[in-house]
Amino acid sequence: MRGFIVLLLITGAVWAQTDFDKLLPVLDYEHLSIKGKAFYDAKKESRKWILYPPAAFSIFVSSIYGTLIIAREEAWESFPATLGISAASLTIPYLLLRALTSKKTENFNLKDKQLYEKVYFEEYKKRKYKYIIISTGLTALTAGGVIYYLFDNMSFGDDAFGPNPHCCF
Repeated sequence: MRGFIVLLLITGAVWAQTDFDKLLPVLDYEHLSIKGKAFYDAKKESRKWILYPPAAFSIFVSSIYGTLIIAREEAWESFPATLGISAASLTIPYLLLRALTSKKTENFNLKDKQLYEKVYFEEYKKRKYKYIIISTGLTALTAGGVIYYLFDNMSFGDDAFGPNPHCCF
């Protein structure tokens, strides 16, 4: 496992030193059509929503941990505390990411502005939900892997789960 992490770090360091951004052609935003600008802007703005599930999960876990450590009580035994922690962990990242989403204000005439907004919001909504679903899956897999790793390395003693099934017959 450690070798895999070292390999990822080395690969990242090597990739960061290449001029990868110069290998891709530069997009000429000014010469795009109205639909092209709307697609480009929607794609760029919706990428931020990849951070929503990990941020919500992090706030939830840190709130539960803080309640256990600071208040010295279990949060799930109190319905208002559980409801508050759940609401805060979903609302805070949502409001932050929504505030970071910028609105493009260009000099469009009324017809072009309506077309831009229609295409932008359709594409933005579609990509936003796609990124949230993908990120939720990756967050769940990562959390599951961490939990499995932690439980696999814990020592419960010899009698924790009854007799050893691999022993004697």
